[in-house]
Amino acid sequence: MKSKVAIIIPVYNVEQYLRQCLDSLLSQTLKSLQILCVNDGSTDKSLNILEEYANKDKRIQILNKENGGQGSARNLGIAYVNAECVYFVDSDDWLEIDALEKFYTLLQKSNADIVLSGALAYVDDTQKFFPTDFSNILHKTPYVSGKTYCYQQIKPLIFTGFGVPFKFYRYDFLKTLLTNEKLYPENNKMTGGGATNYYSKMSSHLSRLYYLQKEFAYSKKTYTTTAYERIPQ
Repeated sequence: MKSKVAIIIPVYNVEQYLRQCLDSLLSQTLKSLQILCVNDGSTDKSLNILEEYANKDKRIQILNKENGGQGSARNLGIAYVNAECVYFVDSDDWLEIDALEKFYTLLQKSNADIVLSGALAYVDDTQKFFPTDFSNILHKTPYVSGKTYCYQQIKPLIFTGFGVPFKFYRYDFLKTLLTNEKLYPENNKMTGGGATNYYSKMSSHLSRLYYLQKEFAYSKKTYTTTAYERIPQ
């Protein structure tokens, strides 16, 4: 049976963060999930943790591969998607408990191809949250949160260098962005021709984008930052 949302998680040597990530997914109010954990050749206890969680919850699938980087891990996950929608999560990320339900509902109501939102970063050293660069961009745009835009209206926001993250995709649309069944160039980065191809296909196929000026996702950082003045409470 097809799930409502597939979450793709590249996993490489993140044993200290992985439980928080998986717990946030398993506690989501939206229960119809396919959780694709791509073990990218981890050498720590990450695989043991994945196996522990997979034994407790059948929604978790483990895909093992040799280390090849985040891009190749996401590509492998895409090949196993059996869901209406796709969301990419890093293994040190976590989500608000109702994030996926809200994304899914908004996508269906708006009949959009993508729901676009921001994220906050949590810094271990300071134990504080700060807006990611992309969230700062969102908050400075003239676009109205909670509205649906066509590509021509919203394209300056798409062409920011932030490729796959921060987007909740309708899977049928995501498939139109693939080249040789891959979304990412297998070099661990959305750079060069890979990024150009991604954006080119986006411009050709994106019909409707729902824009939400709110953060539902959180990403853990291990460095101290003083670059941001606004610290969300």
